[in-house]
Amino acid sequence: MDISRKNQEQIAGDNSTQNQVVGTQNNTYVTVTGASIPDVTEFTTTVSKQVTQQALSLCTQVAYDVALKRMQEFESVWIPRVEHMEKAIDNFADPKFQFMLRDANITAAKSSRKEDLSMLSELLACHIEKGNDIKIDAGINKAISIVNEVDIDSLCALTVVLCVLNIVPVNGNIDDGLNVLNELYAKLLPQPLPEGDAWIDNLNVVGAINILTGNFPKFDELLSTRLEGYLCVGIKSGTREHERALEILEQNHFSKEFLRPHELLPEYLRLSVVDCSNSQEKLKPIFALYSKDKSLMQTVRSNFMSKWNSYQVLRTVKEWFDEIPFFIKVNSVGKALAQTNAKRCYPEFPDLREFGIS
Repeated sequence: MDISRKNQEQIAGDNSTQNQVVGTQNNTYVTVTGASIPDVTEFTTTVSKQVTQQALSLCTQVAYDVALKRMQEFESVWIPRVEHMEKAIDNFADPKFQFMLRDANITAAKSSRKEDLSMLSELLACHIEKGNDIKIDAGINKAISIVNEVDIDSLCALTVVLCVLNIVPVNGNIDDGLNVLNELYAKLLPQPLPEGDAWIDNLNVVGAINILTGNFPKFDELLSTRLEGYLCVGIKSGTREHERALEILEQNHFSKEFLRPHELLPEYLRLSVVDCSNSQEKLKPIFALYSKDKSLMQTVRSNFMSKWNSYQVLRTVKEWFDEIPFFIKVNSVGKALAQTNAKRCYPEFPDLREFGIS
């Protein structure tokens, strides 16, 4: 408080009395009779301390009320999410769950974002589903304590990275598979993906990722290994390899329609699968009949990327991913955060360790 002396009346002598006129910033004046300047200063300091203590007490009460309201809002979100889950009641009676719920309430009280309440609810649900796996549960527990410290754009980026590295369609039809991926990423991107590397720093500080040496492979290189069934050359129609492939299908009671025209290479056929390496053993002799012509393989890859880039969202994801400046590993904490965020945005998203989407 700025105190200035506007006027002073004195009667000469050591024992004189003084009328001190004390002014405030709002030009309100109080006359203190018989007080010296040091006395006035001490008086105002005491009053200032009392006002500060009262203000702090009031602010503490306001903060408490806000925290209580946020925890009540969180309760209205997490109970409907988990109350009908299998073994939910058993978990409610488990001290581990109660400690986790306490931590979730603390995080909810500290957060002003509605999204965090949904995230925390999904993490509690994930604990109920996967709590018997200590490795997964450790990530869930840590994620609960840092939800409010992860920026929304960082969370969005983390979720996209997890999907690029782990999610593949299960539909063998290329157009159908890309449609599903486009729908998924469209729902995961309520806002633009972050530029620069501030999001990496945020995720590294909270312990959701590990930064490693080197760089990610380029996006098309990742797709060539993860979507091998789409990006193969296949078998040329009308050849001996074609006839042999049909024989193998018939011998193993597969429909001949399972060998379909290749969407990316005219006059060629391929099995309607996404991942050749994880397909049934009975089909592997057919994969051995596929052409290994490098020129044709390049044509298939080029045609596929043209089809991929025809989807605005998929093209955005590819271009953004190729600009990531470091090789990052999404650890168990990051997986818990990304998976629950994906579930929040896209309810059909698979559970942890069950990646793959139809």
